[in-house]
Amino acid sequence: MLHAKNRMQPYLPINVTYFNDRKYDYLQKTIYHTFRTVFLPFLPVKIYGKHFDKTMGRKTKDVQSMLGLFILQALFDLKDSDAVEAYTFDQKFHYALDIKEQEAYLSARAFYYYKTILLGTEDHIFEQILAKIFDELQFDYSLQRTDSSLVRLNLKKMSQWELFKKTLIKALNDIKAKHPVIFKSVPEHIQQYIQNDENNTWFSDFTPSKANDYLVQAARDALELKELFESHPKISKLESFQLVQRLINEQVDVDDQGQIKVEIKEECKGSAMANPHDPDAQYNGHKKDIGVKLNTSETCAPDKDTPNPQIITHAEVTPANISDHELLQPSIDAREEKGFKPDVELTDNGYESDANHQALQEKGVDLIAPPTGKPPEGFGVMDFELQENGQSIDACPMGQTCIENKINQKKQKTASYFDPEQCRACPHSEDCPIKITKRKAKVEWQWSKPRLEARRHAFQEDQELINLFKQRAGGEAGFSQLKVNLGLRRLRCRGSVKSKFKIIMAVTALNIKRAFNWMKGGSSGSRARNNKDFEPDTGILLFFFWLFCSYLRKILIVSGLRPKIFS
Repeated sequence: MLHAKNRMQPYLPINVTYFNDRKYDYLQKTIYHTFRTVFLPFLPVKIYGKHFDKTMGRKTKDVQSMLGLFILQALFDLKDSDAVEAYTFDQKFHYALDIKEQEAYLSARAFYYYKTILLGTEDHIFEQILAKIFDELQFDYSLQRTDSSLVRLNLKKMSQWELFKKTLIKALNDIKAKHPVIFKSVPEHIQQYIQNDENNTWFSDFTPSKANDYLVQAARDALELKELFESHPKISKLESFQLVQRLINEQVDVDDQGQIKVEIKEECKGSAMANPHDPDAQYNGHKKDIGVKLNTSETCAPDKDTPNPQIITHAEVTPANISDHELLQPSIDAREEKGFKPDVELTDNGYESDANHQALQEKGVDLIAPPTGKPPEGFGVMDFELQENGQSIDACPMGQTCIENKINQKKQKTASYFDPEQCRACPHSEDCPIKITKRKAKVEWQWSKPRLEARRHAFQEDQELINLFKQRAGGEAGFSQLKVNLGLRRLRCRGSVKSKFKIIMAVTALNIKRAFNWMKGGSSGSRARNNKDFEPDTGILLFFFWLFCSYLRKILIVSGLRPKIFS
């Protein structure tokens, strides 16, 4: 039976816990008190609703406390065993999760049971916490910065030969465990992979000079295993055997003479399997490691003197091989749906592209990102007199009329022609992008080039724009906190579902931490939280009223006259 306490009652600013006054006063100044009073009552109970009946069965743990436990685990970067221990014995956790000491027991099995239910719901939890933070702080989200970082997984970066060997061993062990009779039909030289792995010592028969021969032999064994069981109704459905098939499809080519070539195929580069123990993990060419990419957007101030809580408004986990510029438009759309669309977006040049600039401009968002390359030393296409559609040139910077514009709609480029005699006589011909030959003077230009040159020029000359863009660098601090303090330097889990849950919960915990620091009002000029609690006199009256109702309830229970309102 689904059990959740009713925590929507007004907070009483007096000690009604089992702590003494000194401990209670100390806790009120900590993040445990903020979590208990601000965030815990608003954690979504409906996540567990479809898994438990509302009236039938044994009562569950308080589901808000369980959900809060996983957030606190991320906040303090606790191992699973430490989180179970903290729930059972740590009085600070008891206070933060609003549980009584006699109720504070949790088995490891129950911990993983409740955690498994939450897998896949982390985005909803993040959005609920974000909405509550906005309700409390009313922060300004008109200026935001977006950045990404690779979160490394607990996986080894394998060579090709090791990748084939481990994939074969994984498949063979699976066949041997689930279908021992069928395993006997596997050729002995392929079974040898398991025996060598089980008898592994400090010394091996691997010779680096023969690495390519070993790789070709492993590919040949994989092909033989595939041919043996490809049509088998049971073996072909094993996930480990399908990994062998995937590895062959991505890296093995056999020519007409039967020669085997092992090389990642062109269409599979960037998406090929990197480790059989986590097939979803991808290789990141920029960081030269295996993991997933975390893309975040957070609020920021236009200068360092203006305070801002730096709340993360969007977090997305993607494969490591996805390019940054593909993530920007979906990020803006997601924030618009949540009601946090920015007016100005700061990013690095990984997100910069003319398509992104044009798309965000249509959405009413000004993208500020440094374009690659340098502005032209002389004249650029932006200095020419362009038509309103931006696809043709009317005249050069010196006023010479363009003779002809040949427009290529498919390639979105134009070839503009001028009088070669006038161009040769021009004193600025060396500074002009027009190429002069014997018979013609021509400049070929992409339609995006004038806009690109204008942005390059702005980042060279516009000091106000340069100072605003400096605030983008502050986004690195969030990743530093996530990796150093919240356990995202290298994840202790595998699989895309578990990895995403761990990462989004860490981002949620960072938001709570930043909101708590902002509510404390530590920095000068920071906006303190509106005190929505009742005044002390009103709180005391409510406390005595609560005591009266409690005694009245007990009297009615003893007398057998309990009305439904007290049930």
